[in-house]
Amino acid sequence: MNVNFLLKPWIYKNLPNINILGLEENSKKIKYMYLFFSLIGYHNDGRKFIIESIKNGASCVLIDTNLVNNHNDIIFFNKTLLIFFYNLKKYVSYISGRFYNDPSKNINFIGITGTNGKTTVSNLIFQWIKLLNNKSAIMGTLGNGFLINKIKKSNNTTLSALEIQKKIHYYKSIGIKNIISEISSHGIYQNRIKSIYFKLGIITNITHDHLDFHKNFYNYKKCKLSFLTNHKISNSIINTNDIICKKNFYLFKNASSVSIKKKNIIFNSNGWIYIENIFFSKKKTLVYFRSNFGRNKLLVNFIGNFNITNLLLAFISMLKLGYSLIDLIKTSNLLKLPIGRMEIKNIKKYNKKIIIDYAHSPDSMKKTLQNIKNIYHKNIWTVFGCSGNKDKKKRKIMGNISSKYSYKTIITNDNPKNENQYKIVNNIIENIYKKNNFYIKLNRKKAIHYAINNSQKDSIIIIFGKGHEDYQIIKNKKINYSDIHFINKIIKISDKI
Repeated sequence: MNVNFLLKPWIYKNLPNINILGLEENSKKIKYMYLFFSLIGYHNDGRKFIIESIKNGASCVLIDTNLVNNHNDIIFFNKTLLIFFYNLKKYVSYISGRFYNDPSKNINFIGITGTNGKTTVSNLIFQWIKLLNNKSAIMGTLGNGFLINKIKKSNNTTLSALEIQKKIHYYKSIGIKNIISEISSHGIYQNRIKSIYFKLGIITNITHDHLDFHKNFYNYKKCKLSFLTNHKISNSIINTNDIICKKNFYLFKNASSVSIKKKNIIFNSNGWIYIENIFFSKKKTLVYFRSNFGRNKLLVNFIGNFNITNLLLAFISMLKLGYSLIDLIKTSNLLKLPIGRMEIKNIKKYNKKIIIDYAHSPDSMKKTLQNIKNIYHKNIWTVFGCSGNKDKKKRKIMGNISSKYSYKTIITNDNPKNENQYKIVNNIIENIYKKNNFYIKLNRKKAIHYAINNSQKDSIIIIFGKGHEDYQIIKNKKINYSDIHFINKIIKISDKI
């Protein structure tokens, strides 16, 4: 693509006749005739890597600048065109979209944001489309890909502005026209999705999280809501059981209302669904629903009110995409929760259940504990910790919630990173509900062993925080560790004894 055409909407000078064969924001990946985005990042300054990008073959470099008067300034360095671009990171999504011919147009691109439930909703939609013999791809917390068993891990929930356009272009080129992406608050704030065309935009809920980044809840809420108000969304699907989502419902374009409770449904909307009756067993849920599409029932092999909300969000999304109500009902019992989400393990020797869950916010922890208590009516032992160098305000809230709904709480390490482990623990126990029902075991394996060995028979042990993760970060070291693998190992050993 000619650089004049690529940058025409933003650069007003006539540029040399230079061809651009690819885009990169990593100087090490630059190839001959590529354009390099030299961005002022949150952790690195891309201007330090301009020389490396030129050595690797860049024909053009866009240089991020905070000085508006520098915008449009052009210089040459060894035949490489250098262009100063004011606030460049805000425009990477647009430039990348233009280079790849807006690949999100004319496909079903589905974005899901919210504090909790993004991964579950996106994976349910991903599975359902495949169950009905259509191609789909997924991008999110668990990784990116189009084959269920071959999802490639990713460092971020939402890819960079350039990488997300690249992925969409690639998936579209191999015939995939259904792409589901989790949208993080960081991704929204950093303009990573600004030029994406969304067939559906979904909000699961808005509760306390990431205040270390957004500074306060008002900013966080405003950022989340802006996904549907300030982006190219054709249809919105909203969990109106969530107070904030319901209050702001009329801001959203072509919005459908989803709720477990009828009283929270907004009927004069673009679509609606609520639950008339629900029956939980210890492994399955039967849902009787009513909607503008009709009345019927869904059977699924998982539990928890919050997961049923996620199911309804996925269900109405599928209906909006044009799938048959009957086909969806017939296949609902084949859906599975993603790895590390309400994953139930049985230790037969001890007659105990272990539940591994990724919940790492106050709201998700509270809802999980309440649901497990209501379904199993057993003593709950909770094992959890809080990440270091992150939102400190939520720690004492989570300590209080765990203490209130658990028979015993064992406080351990999550990813303490470079923060003092004992300070994290002290934050957690600062406002604890019951002063005599918690233990501190910083070694995560020892904490889990302690819960298994000391809890009564028939107890439920819930391990929060890591879910699918296969590492711990302690100081500057990334250590191989997985709650799932560790529990599987314990079960394997106990079965042999």
